[in-house]
Amino acid sequence: MPSAKSVVLLDVHDGYAEIIFNRPEKLNAFNDEMRAQTREHLAACVEDDRVHAVVLKGEGRAFSAGADLGDPSNEIKAARTWRRLFLSENRLFKKILSCPKPTIAATRGYALGYGFFLANACDIILSARSCRFGTPEIRQAEGVARLLIPFNVRRNLAMEFLLTGDLIDAEKAEAIGLINRAVEDDALDKEVSKLARKLGHIDLRALKMNKSMVNRWYGAERFGLPMDFAARQEALLLGSGASVEWMELAQKIGFREFLRLRDKPFREIDEGSE
Repeated sequence: MPSAKSVVLLDVHDGYAEIIFNRPEKLNAFNDEMRAQTREHLAACVEDDRVHAVVLKGEGRAFSAGADLGDPSNEIKAARTWRRLFLSENRLFKKILSCPKPTIAATRGYALGYGFFLANACDIILSARSCRFGTPEIRQAEGVARLLIPFNVRRNLAMEFLLTGDLIDAEKAEAIGLINRAVEDDALDKEVSKLARKLGHIDLRALKMNKSMVNRWYGAERFGLPMDFAARQEALLLGSGASVEWMELAQKIGFREFLRLRDKPFREIDEGSE
């Protein structure tokens, strides 16, 4: 078991493993260290024949609030530098997608932006009812397409909440097929454990072969191509124009005030103000 200082923990149970994002004070906002440790733990789970399923979850109040905007990796950069960074980040999504064992996202609190991408890379998503999903970063002129939502829900539904930055709750997410099911907040850990333990009783070779066959039917081996295309497009957005202006503003006024100003016109529209 990693030390308490690890930003991602690995806990192996009877038949399954939990990869736990461990920056609760930051709502598990992702930085480079978290990405690297998550990849390492995922690789360990693949090699461990005791592990039949892998659960991704967050410590504390959130699955993940997205990328850590205060991390040096998110400072203003040229488009070509962003492109290298995003293509590197895609390695984690692809590792989850290509994991030969079933993956389960257990989401609570918030699954936003990068955290939303991670959850959607998993095979199964169980969520606490209070969880909120979305890509609000489009409101600061960033890209929102490095995820699998277009493969999981109807195109028109994906368009609406991806292009507005609106958040959706777990019940709405379940209704449109974005997640498998929403459960009461205090029942999430129990329901995830039940599902993972069921998978733990199925022959590992059968799990791997059947997951591979289902993915082949859905063409999952091609998912990496649109993700890499989206990474290149997102790099162009962040390298110039309104996105840079928003990032400069965030550095000047602080993250909390930045979010208030960014979301103010959207709140006014939702509340019926002119």
